[in-house]
Amino acid sequence: GGDWGEVEAACGHMCCFACVATFVGHGVLDDGKVEIECVEIGCSAVFSEANVERLLADNEKALERYHRLQAERLMGDRLVFCPQATCRSPLEKPDASDPDYPKAQCPACMKTMCAECKVVWHSGTTCEQYQKLPTHLKAPEDVELLGLAGREGWRQCPRCQILISRNPDGCTFMKCRCGAPFCYTCGEEYVHESSTAENDHGKPRCQCGLWKEVEARGAAEVAAAAAAGAAGREAGDARRAREEVERMMQERIYWTRLVQGRKGTPFRKVFRQPDTAPCRKSDTLAGCPYGRRCFNMHRDEILWHQAN
Repeated sequence: GGDWGEVEAACGHMCCFACVATFVGHGVLDDGKVEIECVEIGCSAVFSEANVERLLADNEKALERYHRLQAERLMGDRLVFCPQATCRSPLEKPDASDPDYPKAQCPACMKTMCAECKVVWHSGTTCEQYQKLPTHLKAPEDVELLGLAGREGWRQCPRCQILISRNPDGCTFMKCRCGAPFCYTCGEEYVHESSTAENDHGKPRCQCGLWKEVEARGAAEVAAAAAAGAAGREAGDARRAREEVERMMQERIYWTRLVQGRKGTPFRKVFRQPDTAPCRKSDTLAGCPYGRRCFNMHRDEILWHQAN
């Protein structure tokens, strides 16, 4: 025996603390019990949760197991465990109505997992695709590789499941080293490899076409180049317009100072300010028929004042 204390159960039996701690530890670790009954023969009262935690305070492994068993009991089939080998913490399965479902995040290690497949998050692979994978490709590191393959656009051979990457300028026909011919766009295996009028490589099961991807990419590149060219021309026009306004404003400053020197007129009186009445002839100084001698304000002059 060791220290004696009153057990917080309905029975109120007295027992040895050290002995009961060992008894409770075995009940949790070996038998997976959440409700531990009193050690007194014939007594069916159970220890309270607070008392169990006190008894297991020095048994970290048993205490962790006890909390996990409690979580399993409370959440039932809503309970899942983190698939990370270094974590394995319990967490509640998110509701199917959640916008991120089945993606879930472990609150302990903060890693993401699939609550439906109960594995590390298979980015780029649907649950249905993951479930169809052979066993040797379902390890966490393989799931991460498949996620990378999805992001990079790699394709799995429909027969042996090996990952394949192709030249982006090539056609969609692929032949794996295992001998399986298939369409790289959709992954469907060819019916046969006998040349046809539509396809030199054989008869595909799909309607993807041999060159549609390349043609679509080429059209997109042409459109992007055209847009970039138009943007470049617009930028060049804007730059030339700014240079013209700057030139005319410098002429205006020179002319204003010349008038100031001849007539002794204050510079502000002669050189127009942003609060001067707007010109009715033109919105821009460059387009005004009076040019730098116009006594009213233009929009490009206001912008020049703001920048200077």
